[in-house]
Amino acid sequence: MIDLSEQAFALMKALGDNFGLELHPDETGACAIRIDDRVDVTLRYEPSPPALLAYAPVGELPSGGVEAVLRGLLAANHIWDGSRGATWSLSGNEVILSRLFVLEGLEVEPLAAELAVFVEVALAEQQALQSTAPASPAAFEVPLAMGAMLPRGAIAP
Repeated sequence: MIDLSEQAFALMKALGDNFGLELHPDETGACAIRIDDRVDVTLRYEPSPPALLAYAPVGELPSGGVEAVLRGLLAANHIWDGSRGATWSLSGNEVILSRLFVLEGLEVEPLAAELAVFVEVALAEQQALQSTAPASPAAFEVPLAMGAMLPRGAIAP
Protein backbone atom coordinates (compact mmCIF):
# COMPACT_ATOMS: atom_id res chain seq x y z
CA MET A 1 0.00 0.00 0.00
CA ILE A 2 1.37 3.42 -1.00
CA ASP A 3 1.94 6.00 1.70
CA LEU A 4 -0.57 8.84 1.20
CA SER A 5 2.05 11.56 1.57
CA GLU A 6 4.11 9.80 -1.12
CA GLN A 7 1.03 9.73 -3.34
CA ALA A 8 0.53 13.48 -2.80
CA PHE A 9 4.19 14.23 -3.53
CA ALA A 10 4.07 12.05 -6.66
CA LEU A 11 1.03 14.05 -7.84
CA MET A 12 2.90 17.31 -7.20
CA LYS A 13 5.88 16.02 -9.20
CA ALA A 14 3.63 14.83 -12.06
CA LEU A 15 1.83 18.17 -12.05
CA GLY A 16 5.17 19.95 -12.28
CA ASP A 17 6.24 17.66 -15.12
CA ASN A 18 2.97 18.51 -16.85
CA PHE A 19 3.84 22.22 -16.60
CA GLY A 20 7.54 21.79 -17.41
CA LEU A 21 8.61 22.55 -13.83
CA GLU A 22 10.33 20.72 -11.02
CA LEU A 23 7.99 20.79 -8.03
CA HIS A 24 9.45 19.55 -4.77
CA PRO A 25 7.53 19.82 -1.52
CA ASP A 26 9.39 21.39 1.38
CA GLU A 27 9.62 19.99 4.92
CA THR A 28 6.00 21.01 5.56
CA GLY A 29 4.76 19.09 2.50
CA ALA A 30 4.14 22.26 0.46
CA CYS A 31 5.36 23.73 -2.81
CA ALA A 32 4.47 26.98 -4.54
CA ILE A 33 3.80 27.91 -8.13
CA ARG A 34 3.76 31.49 -9.45
CA ILE A 35 1.13 31.94 -12.18
CA ASP A 36 1.52 34.58 -14.86
CA ASP A 37 3.65 36.65 -12.44
CA ARG A 38 0.36 37.57 -10.73
CA VAL A 39 -0.76 34.92 -8.28
CA ASP A 40 1.06 32.45 -6.05
CA VAL A 41 -0.61 29.07 -5.59
CA THR A 42 0.60 26.83 -2.79
CA LEU A 43 -0.05 23.10 -2.88
CA ARG A 44 0.24 21.33 0.46
CA TYR A 45 -0.31 17.76 1.54
CA GLU A 46 -2.99 17.48 4.22
CA PRO A 47 -3.01 14.18 6.14
CA SER A 48 -6.57 14.38 7.47
CA PRO A 49 -8.48 13.95 5.32
CA PRO A 50 -5.76 12.80 2.91
CA ALA A 51 -5.79 15.59 0.34
CA LEU A 52 -3.90 18.27 -1.52
CA LEU A 53 -4.78 21.77 -0.37
CA ALA A 54 -4.42 24.53 -2.94
CA TYR A 55 -4.54 28.09 -1.69
CA ALA A 56 -3.74 31.50 -3.13
CA PRO A 57 -3.74 34.99 -1.62
CA VAL A 58 -5.31 37.23 -4.26
CA GLY A 59 -5.16 40.71 -2.73
CA GLU A 60 -6.09 43.02 0.09
CA LEU A 61 -9.61 44.18 0.86
CA PRO A 62 -10.12 47.66 -0.59
CA SER A 63 -10.34 50.66 1.70
CA GLY A 64 -13.85 51.40 0.40
CA GLY A 65 -16.70 49.17 -0.64
CA VAL A 66 -15.63 46.37 1.70
CA GLU A 67 -19.20 45.29 2.41
CA ALA A 68 -19.93 44.78 -1.30
CA VAL A 69 -16.73 42.77 -1.77
CA LEU A 70 -17.45 40.58 1.25
CA ARG A 71 -21.06 40.03 0.18
CA GLY A 72 -19.83 39.01 -3.27
CA LEU A 73 -17.30 36.57 -1.81
CA LEU A 74 -19.90 35.07 0.52
CA ALA A 75 -22.37 34.74 -2.35
CA ALA A 76 -19.68 33.01 -4.42
CA ASN A 77 -19.10 30.55 -1.55
CA HIS A 78 -22.78 29.53 -1.50
CA ILE A 79 -22.67 25.86 -2.51
CA TRP A 80 -19.46 26.80 -4.36
CA ASP A 81 -21.33 27.93 -7.49
CA GLY A 82 -19.47 31.21 -7.93
CA SER A 83 -16.12 29.91 -6.71
CA ARG A 84 -16.15 26.76 -8.88
CA GLY A 85 -15.60 24.45 -5.93
CA ALA A 86 -13.16 26.62 -4.01
CA THR A 87 -13.78 28.69 -0.87
CA TRP A 88 -13.10 32.36 -0.19
CA SER A 89 -11.76 33.43 3.20
CA LEU A 90 -9.82 36.21 4.89
CA SER A 91 -6.48 36.19 6.67
CA GLY A 92 -6.42 39.64 8.23
CA ASN A 93 -7.29 41.86 5.27
CA GLU A 94 -5.88 39.42 2.70
CA VAL A 95 -8.45 37.64 0.50
CA ILE A 96 -7.58 33.95 0.13
CA LEU A 97 -8.96 31.33 -2.24
CA SER A 98 -8.55 27.68 -1.22
CA ARG A 99 -9.64 24.28 -2.41
CA LEU A 100 -9.14 20.79 -1.03
CA PHE A 101 -8.54 17.95 -3.51
CA VAL A 102 -9.17 14.57 -1.87
CA LEU A 103 -6.36 12.16 -2.78
CA GLU A 104 -8.52 9.09 -3.31
CA GLY A 105 -8.71 8.54 -7.05
CA LEU A 106 -7.04 11.88 -7.84
CA GLU A 107 -5.08 11.88 -11.11
CA VAL A 108 -2.80 14.52 -12.54
CA GLU A 109 -4.79 15.50 -15.67
CA PRO A 110 -8.07 16.25 -13.87
CA LEU A 111 -6.10 17.96 -11.09
CA ALA A 112 -4.34 20.19 -13.64
CA ALA A 113 -7.68 21.08 -15.24
CA GLU A 114 -9.26 21.91 -11.88
CA LEU A 115 -6.22 23.97 -10.88
CA ALA A 116 -6.58 25.94 -14.13
CA VAL A 117 -10.17 26.80 -13.12
CA PHE A 118 -8.96 27.64 -9.60
CA VAL A 119 -6.41 30.07 -11.08
CA GLU A 120 -9.04 31.65 -13.35
CA VAL A 121 -11.23 32.34 -10.30
CA ALA A 122 -8.27 33.74 -8.33
CA LEU A 123 -7.16 36.00 -11.19
CA ALA A 124 -10.69 37.30 -11.77
CA GLU A 125 -11.03 38.30 -8.12
CA GLN A 126 -7.52 39.73 -8.03
CA GLN A 127 -8.44 41.97 -10.96
CA ALA A 128 -11.72 42.95 -9.28
CA LEU A 129 -9.91 43.83 -6.03
CA GLN A 130 -7.44 46.01 -7.93
CA SER A 131 -10.17 47.98 -9.67
CA THR A 132 -11.76 50.96 -7.98
CA ALA A 133 -15.29 49.55 -8.29
CA PRO A 134 -16.51 46.64 -6.19
CA ALA A 135 -16.54 43.29 -7.94
CA SER A 136 -19.58 42.58 -10.02
CA PRO A 137 -21.32 39.24 -9.54
CA ALA A 138 -19.91 38.25 -12.95
CA ALA A 139 -16.39 38.37 -11.46
CA PHE A 140 -17.34 35.36 -9.36
CA GLU A 141 -18.90 33.40 -12.21
CA VAL A 142 -15.97 31.72 -13.94
CA PRO A 143 -17.17 29.06 -16.36
CA LEU A 144 -15.78 25.58 -15.96
CA ALA A 145 -13.24 25.20 -18.72
CA MET A 146 -13.42 21.57 -19.73
CA GLY A 147 -9.93 20.29 -20.34
CA ALA A 148 -8.48 23.66 -19.34
CA MET A 149 -4.75 23.67 -18.87
CA LEU A 150 -2.41 26.36 -17.70
CA PRO A 151 -0.20 27.31 -20.63
CA ARG A 152 3.49 26.47 -20.47
CA GLY A 153 5.47 29.54 -19.51
CA ALA A 154 2.65 31.02 -17.44
CA ILE A 155 3.92 29.38 -14.28
CA ALA A 156 7.15 29.29 -12.35
CA PRO A 157 8.19 27.42 -9.20
